[in-house]
Amino acid sequence: MDLNNIQIRETQIEDFKAIMEIHEQAFCNKKELILFSY
Repeated sequence: MDLNNIQIRETQIEDFKAIMEIHEQAFCNKKELILFSY
């Protein structure tokens, strides 16, 4: 097994998790804005 490939895959997963967290926060913020606008 190639260690470099495993490390690359792990960093891609970490990046994906970080991106999902940002999307989740943005979605929550958007919901709050909608609630406050009414």
